[in-house]
Amino acid sequence: FAVLLLKQDIQSFQEQRHHQPKQEKHKCNAIGWFGGAVVADFIDVVIQFWLACGVFLQLIVPNHIHHFRLHQLAKAEEWSMICAVFSTVCAVLGEIQTTVSRQPDAEQPE
Repeated sequence: FAVLLLKQDIQSFQEQRHHQPKQEKHKCNAIGWFGGAVVADFIDVVIQFWLACGVFLQLIVPNHIHHFRLHQLAKAEEWSMICAVFSTVCAVLGEIQTTVSRQPDAEQPE
């Protein structure tokens, strides 16, 4: 699942980079948000792979993972959740920024 999220965030990042006008390159915008989502998702994918290998090894060789390693796996799962939340927030903020920047400026009533 994390790999699918990573692919989607990379696609959104590339679309924003391609469609962004050159005069707006200096502004903090959706590209930065989607870039943050890509980095967080990549870290999450690496952690999830590491966790899956640890669980698989424990299934094949029971009692192979020492108590200390189990705490490391639990800490890794915590970091994976932090990365997932951070990625979600970045992606949502990137989508909001994209929507706001595509709307034409409405005339303000005087």
